[in-house]
Amino acid sequence: MKKLQLSGVAALCLSLSGCVDKKINGDVTTFSIALWVTAAFVLGGCGLIYGSRFIPKRTDGWFRFSKRIRLTMIFVGAACLYISLATVNDRVTLSPSGFTETTGLIVMSHVHEVRFKDIEKIEITKEVSGIGRSQTTNYFMLCYEKNGDVKKVPASSQSMQSAFPEIIRALQASGIPVFNKTGEP
Repeated sequence: MKKLQLSGVAALCLSLSGCVDKKINGDVTTFSIALWVTAAFVLGGCGLIYGSRFIPKRTDGWFRFSKRIRLTMIFVGAACLYISLATVNDRVTLSPSGFTETTGLIVMSHVHEVRFKDIEKIEITKEVSGIGRSQTTNYFMLCYEKNGDVKKVPASSQSMQSAFPEIIRALQASGIPVFNKTGEP
């Protein structure tokens, strides 16, 4: 029973994720996922994988589902370890000249760099994908550059959501118009 409680504690640690650290170094502000969140994902993933060994292998009563429970714990644990790799690299850096968003896994990161001097206007949009109850909403910043190019910067990560109000203030201070096309305040 104690091992089941430990699995519950690991699940609780996973549900506490979402804390973003804000670090100010002069005129550069960096938003990143807190290190304890990554540690919680690693510990939770390892705990689930290791804890799956202690599910009884009998086939009577509720134990007939034990193989499925063990496999589920292993897959969820592996997913937690995968997510921990992504949270290490998730950050937004805001400076007076622009902002940079870095997302993705450590070895396959995506960097979106936006310089305020190159931007003509910005539109905030959203895309809804999926069917029925499994719909997800993703927010984007469409950055229209003065040379005619359009950059589509994702704005749905935890770090970007925390940095978003300050980015909007910096854009407005630079005289760049921001249009909200989401239909939300």
